[in-house]
Amino acid sequence: MPILGVNLGTLGFLTEIPKDVALAMLEKALAGELSASRRLMLHAEVKHGAQVILEGYTLNDVVISKNALSRLARMEVRIDASEAAVYEADGLIVATPTGSTAYSLSAGGPIVYPTLEAILLTPICPHALTQRPVVLPADLPVRVRLASPGEMFVTLDGAKGCPLDAGDEVFIRKAAHRTVLLRNPDLDPFAILRQKLRWGAR
Repeated sequence: MPILGVNLGTLGFLTEIPKDVALAMLEKALAGELSASRRLMLHAEVKHGAQVILEGYTLNDVVISKNALSRLARMEVRIDASEAAVYEADGLIVATPTGSTAYSLSAGGPIVYPTLEAILLTPICPHALTQRPVVLPADLPVRVRLASPGEMFVTLDGAKGCPLDAGDEVFIRKAAHRTVLLRNPDLDPFAILRQKLRWGAR
């Protein structure tokens, strides 16, 4: 089902249609005159031992983060079949290109062109300055194992989540289906960045 996003707020990276032209754009959408952007999604599965305690899909990100009183978390990350990194940080964001302009951007992650086939790993306040955000091919699955005690939480697009215990694992892979967003013909991704992030403004 294609989505026509109408911006009723201020930022709105996903809502390209200004509300004053929403009805005119809806007519174009119903007439099949608007092009579509098929956005990559992620599938996440959280396991406590052999038990799946949370499963779902995300358009923006899977976030592993601590609560206000937790200590630094230790997270072991495997990419495909390889040991990739051990992050000691406040958390980790696994994002899509669509989600690159959401929480990942606030945590210092890169802006990724929205239709790229990629997955982003962005550590939240890492203990080591050398642990920087990483951009991966979208077909590589990611496994994150919480290797330290503490009150940690995993959330899917900020809408659903569950607490994590030491030893719990989060499995993340490219979803089989996409989110289809109808495009504003008067905007391109760089025009959106100039508008929303005020690129070039002093």
